[in-house]
Amino acid sequence: MEGWNDIINTALLGTEKRPLAPQVGPEALQQAMAQIATQSSLDKEEQFLQLAALAFNVRQSGQKPLHQPTLKATPAAAETQPYCSPRAAQVLKDILEEGSQPLLTLWLDRCIAAKQIATPELIPILFNRATQHKDIRQAVATTCGRRGQWLSRFNPAWEFSTATDDEQNWQTGNLDQRKAALKQMRQQDPAKAREWLEQSWPQENANTRAELLKQLDGTTQPEDEPFLVNALNEKSQKVKDAAISLLQQLPASSLVTAYAAAAASMVTLKKEKALLGLSTKTTLSIQPAPIPEKAAWLSGIDYLSPNKIYQDEQYVLYQLIQHTPPAFWEQHFAMPPAEILKMFTGPHEKYASAFAKSIAQFKAA
Repeated sequence: MEGWNDIINTALLGTEKRPLAPQVGPEALQQAMAQIATQSSLDKEEQFLQLAALAFNVRQSGQKPLHQPTLKATPAAAETQPYCSPRAAQVLKDILEEGSQPLLTLWLDRCIAAKQIATPELIPILFNRATQHKDIRQAVATTCGRRGQWLSRFNPAWEFSTATDDEQNWQTGNLDQRKAALKQMRQQDPAKAREWLEQSWPQENANTRAELLKQLDGTTQPEDEPFLVNALNEKSQKVKDAAISLLQQLPASSLVTAYAAAAASMVTLKKEKALLGLSTKTTLSIQPAPIPEKAAWLSGIDYLSPNKIYQDEQYVLYQLIQHTPPAFWEQHFAMPPAEILKMFTGPHEKYASAFAKSIAQFKAA
C-alpha cells in the first residue's frame, strides 16, 4: 500500500523525529486521514496511532489470497478410532485454556488407553502445545489420529506427528523419545513393551533404567513381577525405588503379600463387652511390633516417622496398611471394607487414612 513504509518509519523513529504527513496513503483515504489530523483534542501520538490503524485495516482488506491452481491436496484418510465424547472434548478444551501440563498429559494418556482420538478442531492447538513440550509429542501424535498426520504435512513445525514409528524411536531415539515410545507401546501391547525393556536392560545405565521403569506406572501386570523382582537386585537405589513402587501396585505380588502378612500380625479383631455386659461388640486391636532388622516386607517401607503423631513403629504399620489390598482384610476379617474402615476410631483413628489410601490404590483389585 502506498505510504505504508512511511508509517513504519514513523513507528520506528517516533513522531518527534519523523512526523507522519496527513496526506500519506492512497487518495481514497485522504479525506478520512485529514479529519484525524485536524482533531485538536488528539496529540500527535494519538493522531499517528489512529492514522496507522486506519491504514492497516485498509491494507489488510485490500490483500488478495495467494492462488495456486495447480495445488492438489488429497483429503485425510478416514479415522480407524472413534472420537472422544463431547464431554471429554470439553474437558480437554478447559485444560488447554488453563494451561495445566500435568492435566494435559493425564488426559492424553487416558484418551490413548481408551483407544479414542481428539476431535479435529483441537488438533492445531494440541500440535502447537506439543511443539513447546517435547515430552508429549508422541502422545499428541497418537491422539490426533490420521487427520493429525495429514495436517502435519502443511506445517514443518508439526512434522513430529509423522514420526510415529514407536519401535524406531525406541531403538534410535533420545531418552525422551524412548520413554514416550515405551509408554505408547505399553498402552498398545504391554507384553511387547516389557520385552523391549528386558532386551535393552543390560545396555542401560542406572538413570535410564529408573526413568524407563517409571513409564510402567499405572499399567503393572502380574506378568511384570519376575522382571521387577530382579530389578530389586540392582545397585542403584533409584532403580530399586522405581521397581518397588511398581511392585506395590500389584495386589498379589510377593512384596504386597509380605506387607499383608506383617500387617495382619499387628492388626486383629477382638470382642468387647457392651451395654452393661449384656452384649458384645467387635473392635480392632492394633499392636505395632518392633521393627526387625531383616524382613522381606521392609522393602519400600520407611523406618523413621516424618510426623510426630506417629512413633516409628506406628508409622511402619501405617505404611503396611496403606499398601495392603482391602480385599485381603475383607477375607481376613470376613467383613466388607466399609465396615472395617468404621472400626478405625478412637486411638486407631490415626490409621484410618492409611486404610482409605489402600482402598483408592487397589480400587480395581
